[in-house]
Amino acid sequence: MINKLTANTIHIATIDSSPTIYYEDLYQEILSKDEKTRADKFYFEHHRKNFIIFRATLRQTVSKHLNISAEKIKFKYAKFGKPEIITAQNKQNIQFNISHSENIALIAICKNKHIGIDIEQVRDLKDYQKISERFFSKKENQAVLKEPIKNQIKTFFQIWTRKEALIKASGKGLFQNLNSFSTIYSKNAKTKKITLDPNQTFILQDIQAATNFKSAICIKNSKPANLIFIS
Repeated sequence: MINKLTANTIHIATIDSSPTIYYEDLYQEILSKDEKTRADKFYFEHHRKNFIIFRATLRQTVSKHLNISAEKIKFKYAKFGKPEIITAQNKQNIQFNISHSENIALIAICKNKHIGIDIEQVRDLKDYQKISERFFSKKENQAVLKEPIKNQIKTFFQIWTRKEALIKASGKGLFQNLNSFSTIYSKNAKTKKITLDPNQTFILQDIQAATNFKSAICIKNSKPANLIFIS
């Protein structure tokens, strides 16, 4: 039995595609025609496998809240490319977002609120300081550089996931100027309130989804939500 979504809860599912799974059944039975086309465009089979598993799991997770079978769910795409459930199937106004990095994906689901989630594997990145200088706010860039060298990349990816989660929640994606806002929390704070304009207030929160990964979630709201991790 799945936990019911309430006005102030967000469900978060973590998917690991690394175990051996016979994913061709998911491909044949759950994915839509356009999703199969996208899957078949991947050159490397492990990328194809990840797409199939993550997309099928997204459908299965959303279907539990819509009472519609996973293969019958229809998606549309907002102005800047963010996927949504078509209006005719979404009387409960279920909102979702998905992010993946390597073999791990996160799905966030809530009601009546715009939402964004992001995950990144902490890895070597040659030009992270240049990226930070160009795309981070002054305060964020300083936060990266003040860390010992061995910790800078971890701070970089934590800030990056916060920014990605926020621009996904805003619906603007990379059309949002990334250095126009700061995601640095106040001392001892666990969340961050960000106002992009008078009508757009967001709450950011870091989450720990997997070892050696950084992740964050963001909702368009004036106060933090209750996060519930589901299997």
